[in-house]
Amino acid sequence: MATGWLQTKRSFAAFLNLAAARIWLRDFVNRTYNWRSKYGGMDASLMAEMKVMAEENRRLKKMYAEMAMQNELLKDALGIEAASAPLVRAQG
Repeated sequence: MATGWLQTKRSFAAFLNLAAARIWLRDFVNRTYNWRSKYGGMDASLMAEMKVMAEENRRLKKMYAEMAMQNELLKDALGIEAASAPLVRAQG
């Protein structure tokens, strides 16, 4: 027969295992739901195309950030203040 301490220790270990399983299950369900909502109706070729587009998007964002930084450096070198430079946007 288990002593009070041993029984408490086993109960606590069982509780921790159950809590970990519930957290894992909740995380698994959430990830599965998110995956299905994002990729549910796609076949393999569409998923591959989406990966390619995401990589291209990442590359273009990096290129834009580098160009914006170069633009700021040029403005600083030429003494042009960013606030005084007119911002031209296309209508449409």
